Amino acid sequence: MCQLERDATAFDHKVVQVRGSAGLGFEVFTLGDRMCNESSSTPVWLTFGGDVSDIATYCCGDHSRAHGKNLEIEGRSAPLQKDSNYERFQKLLRASRSRKPNGEPCYQGCPFYRVSATLTGLFLARRENADGVEGYGHLSCCSLFIIQQITDVSADRTAVPAGAFLCEKSDWKPAAQEAPEFVSYLECASNCDHETEAAIKRSAAHWKDNIEFSKGGTGGSYTDTTSAHPVDHLRWASDDSLMNYVIVGEKTKPPKVSVTREACRLTTAAPSDAESIFCDDFVAGEWSFERRSEYLQLVDAKEYKKAENMIVESAERLSVNGDQSWRTRDLPLAAHEVLTRQIEDWKVPPNPDLRADRCSDPESLDDQQYEYASCSWYSPDGMQDFTVNLMRPKQGSAATLGPARWSWRGADARVCHGEPTSLATDDAHQD
Repeated sequence: MCQLERDATAFDHKVVQVRGSAGLGFEVFTLGDRMCNESSSTPVWLTFGGDVSDIATYCCGDHSRAHGKNLEIEGRSAPLQKDSNYERFQKLLRASRSRKPNGEPCYQGCPFYRVSATLTGLFLARRENADGVEGYGHLSCCSLFIIQQITDVSADRTAVPAGAFLCEKSDWKPAAQEAPEFVSYLECASNCDHETEAAIKRSAAHWKDNIEFSKGGTGGSYTDTTSAHPVDHLRWASDDSLMNYVIVGEKTKPPKVSVTREACRLTTAAPSDAESIFCDDFVAGEWSFERRSEYLQLVDAKEYKKAENMIVESAERLSVNGDQSWRTRDLPLAAHEVLTRQIEDWKVPPNPDLRADRCSDPESLDDQQYEYASCSWYSPDGMQDFTVNLMRPKQGSAATLGPARWSWRGADARVCHGEPTSLATDDAHQD
């Protein structure tokens, strides 16, 4: 894996076999190895051969595939062997919480397993030329590995916990002389790893928490320069997301510092250690490959009104069955009615403690006649997550005839469950 990242052009347009760990999340579907840490290496983006659409959401373009037709790239056909190893690989990658223990979305994914496999496929190297970068994946970040065969799948349980948690926050505003570690961190300009670790450990010491700094990460840290004085925001979260510290420091003389601690404790257990966790994804109202292609062609041709009319037609077709009274209700009530119907259609037993998340405010572009909104729900144990998408005519638009009525655009869900199987090793490749 390290060789493939370090010397990508040596393997360009070759069929190669490599073993690595796959990562899947929002704007992420990559292959790597934690032993490879060279700064000059080129990341490797994954996609399936055959007719399998990309399983990650990323920019830019449409990543769906026509059913029954192999992927073709640069004149070469790339078929995919769909066997028990492929099914297992997909199943393990999709096993993740959609929300952290405190209910915040897991934008980069909260996988239950670290999935490794031996992959065989066509490799295309990321290149830099006079016209810029020719790359693949999110924002052309990477080289591309087209998966054609999967063997030797294995999985290790990550620190991501299952179950429901109660999370509590507390605050501390230390004086500069009380915690000089924060002053050192705020005054540091470069190579601040030591100062960062010291600031987090000082926060833990205040609450008498026993943490290991290396078993966590500081993702999400940034500096806000919009106020009179720069304000640093440093966040550290344990690998299991059960302990979080946020340090906010205003770079005044002396600096003003506040620290927020969030600690979570288990309240309701989910699958036991003897069970493996798998997740099923459900989608309603999804367009066919042909219809999606037609829509994108209209967008590319800047036929925005016709493109929106396709959305309107599809949403109206989804909405006309059954009782229509929900269409004039307030957004949360309308969305919940759709959710209830769709859960019944999917035959999914909803968690009795399902929580309503916020509904997005209806939004629209200036040249559109409709406004769009969504509502979501989740279970406290992180095993269920539902989203319903709605639309309605904008007030004063030509599409408004009488009271603006909601139309249902679609819905999606992730529902996880435990199974009494072992995932430590894979025997599927021996079939």
